[in-house]
Amino acid sequence: ISGSRLVVKPAALGLNVCAFISVCLSEDNKYPEVVEALKLVPEIVECHFTTGPFTVLCKVYARNNEHLMELLNGRIQNIPGVVSTDTIISLEQSLSREVPVAYKPKTRSRKGKKAEN
Repeated sequence: ISGSRLVVKPAALGLNVCAFISVCLSEDNKYPEVVEALKLVPEIVECHFTTGPFTVLCKVYARNNEHLMELLNGRIQNIPGVVSTDTIISLEQSLSREVPVAYKPKTRSRKGKKAEN
């Protein structure tokens, strides 16, 4: 267990838009500096170093689309090392859960067959 937390619905704070922003960097080695700059944007609630066509994926909450545009144009895209962004707006969160405490991954035997758990 890494801690406990109080979960507040973002809409209760006036944050009505949830978006995922993928960030492309000029060079992958710019990641540490870019992440430090992203940490200064309080609307960013998650930041992931990823594989694939972009380097960073951020989950963001904004008041409205205008606020989201300000975050993109005025904050995130102005960070040195950020080349481009792509944004997806979430229309609804259909599922949210933690990893179950009782989760036990399937194991494999040495011959590659599933072992009985």
